[in-house]
Amino acid sequence: MRSFCVEMKRLLFLPVLFFILFSGCSKIDPKIEPASYIEISDYSVITDSVNLKQGTSHQKFTNVLVTSKTKNYGYYPIPCKIPLPLEGETYLNIRAAILVNGVKFLRVDYPVMKGFDTTVNLVKGQVTRLKPVFQYYSTADFPLVEDFEGTTFTVTNSSATDTFCTKIDTANAAFGNSCLSIKLDAAHPVCQVQSTSGFYLPNDGPNIYLEFNYKSNYPIEVGLIGSSTQGVILNSEQRSAGGANASAGWNKIYIDMTNIVRTPPYHNFYFLYLYTSKGFDPGVGYPLIYVDNLKVVHQ
Repeated sequence: MRSFCVEMKRLLFLPVLFFILFSGCSKIDPKIEPASYIEISDYSVITDSVNLKQGTSHQKFTNVLVTSKTKNYGYYPIPCKIPLPLEGETYLNIRAAILVNGVKFLRVDYPVMKGFDTTVNLVKGQVTRLKPVFQYYSTADFPLVEDFEGTTFTVTNSSATDTFCTKIDTANAAFGNSCLSIKLDAAHPVCQVQSTSGFYLPNDGPNIYLEFNYKSNYPIEVGLIGSSTQGVILNSEQRSAGGANASAGWNKIYIDMTNIVRTPPYHNFYFLYLYTSKGFDPGVGYPLIYVDNLKVVHQ
């Protein structure tokens, strides 16, 4: 008798269970509202090369950071199509992002450059195409800019007698007509190129970056040399900021120099240097390093 009651309860429970499950489907699966989209395939950069001497407008921004007045929507790789839960007239700020020191996982919005402010009419289910225009902050300072296009240059070999390693090359230039060429062989196994005079950098400054283009079959190390005198490296202290690996094609890198300037002892002036730390390696063949558009910027 007891087993009969249990079986009856089970049979009565099943229809109730099915009713609960299926009657609740509409609540479990709510209606999904379509998103609005912005699409970014490219960008442009404006520099003031006359009054502020900001150097090249060529940049290598890998991502954009998108925010509204109330929310951060994160980073997106360029090109991208970005879904936004917004509609109507909407303010957006789009910031350019870089890979710090060329490291894939060190991605930040470039702090010396303004974001692109825009107001767009977003429509759900539709795509709005944007091409952001980026500019440096008006308060950004450029103590060193070198594009190797003139007749006098702000960098030289650390050894004045060794001109083999610093030459102006026109055949391999990708930006303008000329670039710096560094060539090594068994008689010239290493080379250090540095700025001809020192420049001031604030030791309490939040953002100090070196930008440059390069093409190389050798790694390049870069850094700063502290000095008490603008024209001569005295009581020098050489501080590496990292470097760039070999690149078969022209590439661009952003080196963060903020921490090495903040670290005591502080100096009145700093000299920029580029150094072939690996030394001559016959297995590489004929080592060649091309550099262009050197730029130190802080803000």
